[in-house]
Amino acid sequence: MIYLVILRCTIIYLLLLVFLRLMGKRTIGELQPFELIITMVIANLACAPITDTELSIWIGIVPVIVLFLLHILCLFLSEKFTVCRKIMNGTPIIIIDTEGINTSNLKKVHFNMNDLMSGLRQSGYFSPNSVSYAVLETNGSISVLAKPCDSPSQPAVPYMLVCEGKLMENNLKLLEVNSTLVRDTLSKYNLLIQDVALMLVDHNGETYIQPYDKKYKVDSINLKYYK
Repeated sequence: MIYLVILRCTIIYLLLLVFLRLMGKRTIGELQPFELIITMVIANLACAPITDTELSIWIGIVPVIVLFLLHILCLFLSEKFTVCRKIMNGTPIIIIDTEGINTSNLKKVHFNMNDLMSGLRQSGYFSPNSVSYAVLETNGSISVLAKPCDSPSQPAVPYMLVCEGKLMENNLKLLEVNSTLVRDTLSKYNLLIQDVALMLVDHNGETYIQPYDKKYKVDSINLKYYK
C-alpha cells in the first residue's frame, strides 16, 4: 500500500512539474486571476488520487490535463482578443495621480488606506507625497512613478494620524503629540477629520493630507507646539 502511494505521488508530482513549467515562471504574487484559479484547482485535484488508493490515478491525471488545456485556451484568447484579456485579467487602474490619492478608484478595487500604504511601503515609498503616479496592476501589485527627491530634511517614517475619517489615537501617542495638531492643521484648509481620507505626519513635521475627492495638501508643522 505504501509503495502504491509513493508511486502515485511521484507520477502526479512529475506531471504537475511539467505542466507548471509549461505555464510559465511567474510567482504566485504575479499570477493573473485565471492563472491563480487554475493553479489552486489543479493542486486540489491532484491530491485526491494520491491519498485515496481506491481511486484510479486517471481521476487525478485527466482533470489536470483538461485544466492545462483550458489554461492554454485562455492564454490564446487573451493574446488574440483585447476584450477577452480585459474580462479575464481586468485593467490597471490609477490610484495616485497629480491630485493625490484617487479615493473613488480605491473604492472600485476594494482597497482601503491600510492596503494602499502597505503596497507603497513594499515598493519602497513611505508617503504618497513621494509618488507622482501609482497604478494598481491586474495582478495586485502597485507600480510607482516617484517624484524627484528634493527634500532637505532627514527622511522619517510618517505616522497615519487620520485614516478614512477617523482619528488614530495610538499613532498620536507614538508621535508624542496631541489631537490639537490634527484639528489645527485641518482647520487651515477648512477641513474636518471626517473629510479626510488620509493624514500622515513624520517626526520632521512633514505632513501629507488627502481629502476625499479633493487635491492633496502638504504642510510642515512645528511638532514642539503639540507635545
